[in-house]
Amino acid sequence: MKNAAVYLLSFLFMLAFLSTHFADKADSMLNEKNQIISESEIQYIVDVHKTEITFCRRPLTTYLVESASDFFQITIGFAFILVNFFLLGLSGILLFHLSEKLGATKKIATINMVVYLLCFSNVFAFFPPVYSYDEPLQYCLIFVSFLLFFQERWLLFILAFSLAIIARESSVILLPAMTLFLLNFKETKIGPEKFKFYIKRLTILSIPVLVYLGFLIIFIQTHELGTASQSDLDSRFKAIELNFATSQAASETIISFFIILGLPLYFLYSVSRNRVLTLQQSKLINAFLLTVLINTLVVLFMTKAREVRLFALPLFFIWPIFSTIFKHEINIICSPNLYLKMFKNWKYLSFFLFFNFLNYKISQYLYVNTAGGDDWFTQYLFWLNFVILAHLFLSHYLSRTSEIHP
Repeated sequence: MKNAAVYLLSFLFMLAFLSTHFADKADSMLNEKNQIISESEIQYIVDVHKTEITFCRRPLTTYLVESASDFFQITIGFAFILVNFFLLGLSGILLFHLSEKLGATKKIATINMVVYLLCFSNVFAFFPPVYSYDEPLQYCLIFVSFLLFFQERWLLFILAFSLAIIARESSVILLPAMTLFLLNFKETKIGPEKFKFYIKRLTILSIPVLVYLGFLIIFIQTHELGTASQSDLDSRFKAIELNFATSQAASETIISFFIILGLPLYFLYSVSRNRVLTLQQSKLINAFLLTVLINTLVVLFMTKAREVRLFALPLFFIWPIFSTIFKHEINIICSPNLYLKMFKNWKYLSFFLFFNFLNYKISQYLYVNTAGGDDWFTQYLFWLNFVILAHLFLSHYLSRTSEIHP
């Protein structure tokens, strides 16, 4: 098979992620009190997603889990793991193909997939307080939608993105930035034909929202959830108080944003100073930044920011081009010889060790998971900071020594 190695790599990542849920120290949705599979806990979670108004209007994942349980004659816990880890692995493969569609080589597309899979919200999916549920299916549908969008296969795009919004309504947050790919802001005058073209394209982007609203109205009326829906909507506008209620909560909120978006935002700052980008890359970056603004406001004011994964939506515009636009940054960080040259200078070595000592202290004591447990979150934060510090020091060293690095 042409891409068998890529598919195998995604499968191996899923096995590695799954194994962490059954480690001795794991505090997981899947492994309560070190059971092999926590059937009672997973059954409870599925039942909550069938009854609570916040979740029951997202029925697709629950339907797939229960259908898999019935079809394969397996427990609901095993079906939950099978469906979600299959979808999470599949989402990585879909990103690989999307990267190729946007011009990446097979090597670059593979690196993009690895970067995506190593994102905090994927590594710690199904750990508190990440609490993944609908995201693997949502991510698959978004990547399929993007593939169809860039192929201009509009009917299939409408179907796929409508399902993405039904899977999880937050998908709609991507739509404002997607208009950037349909409009030419350099045009000073728009004729009748061009105006019709823009209206047609904007209508295509609007249809999935109308489909979702139709689904939601029918669902709420059929299940008589009108009062509960209004109550749920009212409660969401109190989220900002919870996100910053205490210094501990505020710290967790800020770090939740940073642990998802800190590295790409830092790399973008580095790229913006000395890199020439293609028109498509520029549009993807602008789409990312616009979605960061919209999504962050929604997360802070309407959801629990400590769930971390909620900050990841803007990255759908960066993941497909990550290794293309950040190739220089990745090469610097992954160059052992460059570290050895830099560390021959005792000043660089001393300051690098000092700042990573501070990094260790901050990672250990500033980030408090208010849902309880450790689950390697602080270790992930340490290595994330380490990568940023390494790039800062190595870039400074290169600029001072005038050494050319690819």
